[in-house]
Amino acid sequence: MQNSATEVKSRTRRLVLLALVLAVFATTIIDVLSPLLLTEIADTFHVQVGTAGCIRSSSAIGGVIFGLLAAVLSNRYNHKTILIVGLSCEVIASIGGFLSPTLDFINAAFFLEGVGSVMVAAMAYSLIGDYYPPEKRSKPIGLIIAAGSSAFVITAPLIWIISDAGGWRSVLLLLILPVSAASLFFAFFAIPSKPARHAAAPVIAQGQSGFSHSGMDCTPPPV
Repeated sequence: MQNSATEVKSRTRRLVLLALVLAVFATTIIDVLSPLLLTEIADTFHVQVGTAGCIRSSSAIGGVIFGLLAAVLSNRYNHKTILIVGLSCEVIASIGGFLSPTLDFINAAFFLEGVGSVMVAAMAYSLIGDYYPPEKRSKPIGLIIAAGSSAFVITAPLIWIISDAGGWRSVLLLLILPVSAASLFFAFFAIPSKPARHAAAPVIAQGQSGFSHSGMDCTPPPV
């Protein structure tokens, strides 16, 4: 029975980790898009490249605003719920960016993307804390960091190929939107609604204080 429970817990952890890796990977792709295709975006809206660069500022502002609220929200709401909301922001931002008729509209889309990106990053580490004990967190955290870094290497060539064939909007439609949507659905079904609970703190034996665990025996001497 104990082996079966351990196996279920291990499988749940693997699914959670895979969902978080995919989520961080998905939210990083749009960060690759904007610097690579900024000139094309500027040409589309007939503005200078420097003016079009404000989409990066919009994303950063959205990230900063949520970053200030992250600690409060993570204490009041379920970590999975915030992660799902963050991935939903990425999906909506991808659709909004694809349909953007003006520069202001795409700025709003990138603002939402910044909010979603910080939501996902913050909750990814929080969920690692929910499902992994301290001594086992180094590998999952390393994989999450690697997922964000690998997105630049893996998706940059794909972005060039897709944009060369159909423009920068096609990158949002054919690459970023499907990956974000797949990440959203996978996280929704793979991550349990209630976080795992680690082993409780050691129970202090009757007649002993907490100092006995540090090598100090506080048991009263016999009368």
